[in-house]
Amino acid sequence: VGSELDVPLNQVDLLLDLEGLERMPGHLASKEKLVKYLMEDLVNTKHSAFRTVILVGSSVPPIVGKEFAKAPYRGKRVEMHVWKELRSRPGMAELRYGDYGVITPYQNEGNGSGRPPSRIRLSTPGEIISYRGEPREDHRPVCQKVCEDRAIYGQTDSWGRKETIKYAKGFGSAGNARKWVARDTNMHIESTLQHLSDLTGDYDVEGQSFESELWEQKDLMVTP
Repeated sequence: VGSELDVPLNQVDLLLDLEGLERMPGHLASKEKLVKYLMEDLVNTKHSAFRTVILVGSSVPPIVGKEFAKAPYRGKRVEMHVWKELRSRPGMAELRYGDYGVITPYQNEGNGSGRPPSRIRLSTPGEIISYRGEPREDHRPVCQKVCEDRAIYGQTDSWGRKETIKYAKGFGSAGNARKWVARDTNMHIESTLQHLSDLTGDYDVEGQSFESELWEQKDLMVTP
């Protein structure tokens, strides 16, 4: 790549994109197999020559069906487990982490009409947890279910977390699907950054306050 672009490799970032883990071929469909495959690949590509190497993937399911309206979907956050294992290997301490947030890499907004089901997605260091309400159910019962799950209290004290807890207690407006995704995404980003900071000590993370809308947040104050 470097020779074709006439750019030295130490100015090139290598992105290893696993995309959606649910579509991973059977011979790679486990943490152990993925780690082995990626280690071989990284050795063969002389990864240390690149400016940065970033592992990206998503364990967010493409669909959370009606069967999860009463009890949440819980699935392993495989990309996080793979990244942790790779990073512990010799010469891999600089491997960086990335993901797709709270949506699947194959997200399709579609052109259909109708009110979507209420959803709240929580990200913990080891799991993706997805709550779903019925299509015409108010968002408040879903928020209340989430607030009964101790995982919400393990989230960084972000705008998204505060809004979810506030609405569960009967305050404020539910907003629309766009705002639900914003809350979930905000919780995911801030909690993931805090976890990575706790794990590696590479960054100091400080959430920035804003008045009412996620879009007003300009910086997460992430510093090396």
